[in-house]
Amino acid sequence: IDRKFSSAIIGKADLLLKIGSYAEAIEGYEVAVTAFPDVAHIWLNRAKALNGASRVGEAVESVDRALKLSDAPAINKSGQIVCNTAAGRTVLLTPH
Repeated sequence: IDRKFSSAIIGKADLLLKIGSYAEAIEGYEVAVTAFPDVAHIWLNRAKALNGASRVGEAVESVDRALKLSDAPAINKSGQIVCNTAAGRTVLLTPH
């Protein structure tokens, strides 16, 4: 995927996530994680969208993937997402 096109897809998915259009945001993040499977924040935003769509199991898997790619905290300061994962971390998926 062309980098400009990818940035547009990610930007659109981020906007859709912000306004609560979770199903559409998930579609964009699916394209993004396929193009950039090693970018933690895309997996984390995918998890937020999945959680918003009540697809919690998949959201936890996305968080786990993000945590494996980065040691950065998985959100919080009440934007939550911090469940016990294979990486031994605790994640709280706050419902939207």
